[in-house]
Amino acid sequence: MDVPLVLERFAAYVDGELYDPAEGALLIAARFDPAADIEHERGLLDAMALGVRERMPLEASPLASVNVLNEYLFDELGFTGNEGDYYDPANSLLHLVLRRRLGIPISLAVVYMAVGRRNGVPLAGVGMPGHFMVRHQAEPDLYIDPFHRGIVRSAAECQELLKRIAPQVRWEPSFLNAVSDRGIVARMLRNLSAIFVKQNRLAEAVGTLDMLVLLQPEEQGHLRDRGMLHQRMGEDQRALADLDAYLRGGMEPADAWFVRRIATQIRERRLPGG
Repeated sequence: MDVPLVLERFAAYVDGELYDPAEGALLIAARFDPAADIEHERGLLDAMALGVRERMPLEASPLASVNVLNEYLFDELGFTGNEGDYYDPANSLLHLVLRRRLGIPISLAVVYMAVGRRNGVPLAGVGMPGHFMVRHQAEPDLYIDPFHRGIVRSAAECQELLKRIAPQVRWEPSFLNAVSDRGIVARMLRNLSAIFVKQNRLAEAVGTLDMLVLLQPEEQGHLRDRGMLHQRMGEDQRALADLDAYLRGGMEPADAWFVRRIATQIRERRLPGG
């Protein structure tokens, strides 16, 4: 699928009423890998959901339904966290996660939620800093960690986990609040953007911001970030368009002085003899 068509479908997804994070994740995958087949991958999720349905007892308790999901996805199918190459972009592209059965916390959480929700299990994403998890909405103290093969944690155990992985972060109970489905897709895009920037794949990082601008038009910072990337790539006209739009976007941002300085430098460079 070519990029304009993917963006057209992503815009329709954003404008729709249902923000299935798996659907958003598949569109992200199609944006960065033309080989991604959205309909085929959607069928794989449906097939996995059927595999769970055949094993799910009638009127299963929250813990029983989680146990069935864990046994099927992690024990039978072998999904697991990619600890050996955590920052491989493939860990964030859902079609490759489904193919390799490797991912990072948020991509594995999207698979887990997609399969569970297809079986009526009420699951929500939990955006704890540094380690995305899943929450069973009918059981307030039941948090599932798909990166670690579905281990079930209490709120206190989540706090201990954060202390190990990010000791500099002060714990807030709000870290365990449910994240909206749209917020999950946004976090996937931000993660992928950071990876592409780190690898100096700036055109692909711009691609993630194109999607973030569509998804969260109210977040002016996406325009600033995209403008800065265009500036690094030598695309001055696009950089100025984004930076100027950022500065016009309502209340004066705290970094307005810095952004104006960058915009001025670009304009001076573009002047004859500059």
